[in-house]
Amino acid sequence: MGAYKEESLSIPAVIMELSSMVGIHLTVFKKNDELCCGMPFSSKGYHEASRTLLLKTLKILYEKSEEGRLPVLVDISPCTYTFLHPNDEECKHIASKLIFVDVVAFAAEYLISRWKQPVKKKDRVVLHPACSVRKMKLTEQLIKVAAFCANNVIVPDHAGCCGMAGDRGLMIPELTASAQQRESCEVQKINACGHYSSSRTCEYSLTLQSGRSYESILYLLYHTLKDASSK
Repeated sequence: MGAYKEESLSIPAVIMELSSMVGIHLTVFKKNDELCCGMPFSSKGYHEASRTLLLKTLKILYEKSEEGRLPVLVDISPCTYTFLHPNDEECKHIASKLIFVDVVAFAAEYLISRWKQPVKKKDRVVLHPACSVRKMKLTEQLIKVAAFCANNVIVPDHAGCCGMAGDRGLMIPELTASAQQRESCEVQKINACGHYSSSRTCEYSLTLQSGRSYESILYLLYHTLKDASSK
């Protein structure tokens, strides 16, 4: 979904850089920007459009993963959750043959475990576990990645659904303003070095409502490892 204002690299580019740093080979097949998990449609009730996109994507992933032999890394957590929980029987059948790895689990289980050099940690960071991260029970792994990069990791007491609902908050910002009111007030009182999540749309709405710049957790890890490797 593009790069962040403060960053020169997109999330896929950061993933490739991080993987290279720890000796993991990834393949990004051509025309992957034509694919979609279908969530933007299903969240609005356009279930047939969602099914069409998801089925198309799953069939291509099945082929490109050598019929499920290679794991499929997904860089946005809500997309991972959608792939893992299709509503259509045909989609379920294909998805059951694939191994999906969310970017949070990838960072926690593969990236930081392979890094052997000492790192200089930030003082304090704030996390927002997206709804999909909570549902997939990856909150502890998100915290693990952040704790690798920072001495103090804070998940606000009022961190909950940001109200984005896929992309609905882009059109009805009042939804996110209401949903995040208590979390935003809490975050604004914390003196943090950075704010992180694993959902681009959630990060956008969190930034808009809190006035604090939210990024993917991958950028925190990338800058931590890059700084360590340059010394």
